[in-house]
Amino acid sequence: MSTKNEEKIVAIRVEMTQDLRNRFKSLVVREGRNMKDVVVEFIEQYIENREKVNDPHSSKTEL
Repeated sequence: MSTKNEEKIVAIRVEMTQDLRNRFKSLVVREGRNMKDVVVEFIEQYIENREKVNDPHSSKTEL
């Protein structure tokens, strides 16, 4: 039973070359992390940066 504070977890699928996936996995493993956490962190940072850029009230002018 879920509470109102819990968000539903969903999956996305990203297709890439095997070489790119292997290089990514190798790097995150060396950092003691996992691919899911790194991808989620990237998406969160991307959203935060893009929302700042697209916010008409933001003083930032970076792209």
